[in-house]
Amino acid sequence: MAASPTRRSLPGSGLELLQVRAAGGRARLDPVFERACVDYRVAVASDVEALHLRAAPFVSGDRLSIDGVPTRPLLWHRKTLLPGHNLALIEVRHPGVDAPAMCRVHIRRHDETALTERFLSRDHVDAERGLRMPYRLFVPERRDAATPRPLVVYLNGGDTTGDDNETQLWGSRGATVWAEPAEQAVRPAFVLAPQSRPPSGTSRGEPPGGFGLTRNAAGERCMDHVLEPTVDLQLALQIVAQVLAEYPDIDRRRVYITGVSQGGFGTWSAAILQPTWFAAAVPIAGGGDPRRVSTLVDLPVWAFHAQDDPVIPVHYTSRCIDALRLAGGRPRFTRYPRGTFFDPQEHCCWVDAYARDAMRAWLFAQARA
Repeated sequence: MAASPTRRSLPGSGLELLQVRAAGGRARLDPVFERACVDYRVAVASDVEALHLRAAPFVSGDRLSIDGVPTRPLLWHRKTLLPGHNLALIEVRHPGVDAPAMCRVHIRRHDETALTERFLSRDHVDAERGLRMPYRLFVPERRDAATPRPLVVYLNGGDTTGDDNETQLWGSRGATVWAEPAEQAVRPAFVLAPQSRPPSGTSRGEPPGGFGLTRNAAGERCMDHVLEPTVDLQLALQIVAQVLAEYPDIDRRRVYITGVSQGGFGTWSAAILQPTWFAAAVPIAGGGDPRRVSTLVDLPVWAFHAQDDPVIPVHYTSRCIDALRLAGGRPRFTRYPRGTFFDPQEHCCWVDAYARDAMRAWLFAQARA
């Protein structure tokens, strides 16, 4: 009778299952998992901060580890990602066998360093208030005075406030997604990204910063004034007017505004303050004043918010949508159902929203009469 094969003779990874997930479902194994395969690739966008992996050994009782950390079968392991190449190493050890079976997952997180360097770095100063707001501006290569290009205005969230004029481009793809070469090839546009100041301002005596006031001066969550237009929003609108005046080849009929979290509140407020400026708005994980949205009855709006959002409750968006529909508007609302996975939390639904080609195509199809 032939001897039973040893562990060393078993081919492949030693795994019965290998799965990956990322925020908004934006991760896939390439190739699809099979036991014999020991090398996989996964590509994710720049705003995906971590990949979650889970595995199970083929032989019950074998020991499993991911990146050297002992891991129970079928439990999700969170791997924080750096821009560029990342490697996850999965090992399966069988009792009495020295050499483990190994599986490698090569993860490519898109690096947008070169892209962000193409954004012009500028400062706006409001002499009357004595306040400075830095901003970034992307100018498309394909410019023709006879063919004006749209302008996308992006308002950042609370975690990317400051005065470095960089962080607002890294916190989400709200600005960079429109400037990607593949996007510019089909939808060339200007992109404007002002950076809001911190909750305490940038110096003593300044008014609180943020495109929506979701925090007090100490940085603590405080929603008492969240529906009120802010000083930073007024500065951002000054910048929009300045950029429009500087670049006559911007299509005034196709100026769009979008933002996340605090910037989502700012998006609603900006549209309410200047309803004739914008051709469409995409507020994400924010909210607006339902008592004032009737002015937007003719403005195309596509809002995004997660039902499970633990930072900004979904009712801040849903009440606006209900009020706008009651007034005769026809806004779109993507409400991510309970259990939709986002990393590190459900607040970050912009990862999926900006990745949707259908949303970007819809936005650029809107134009003012």
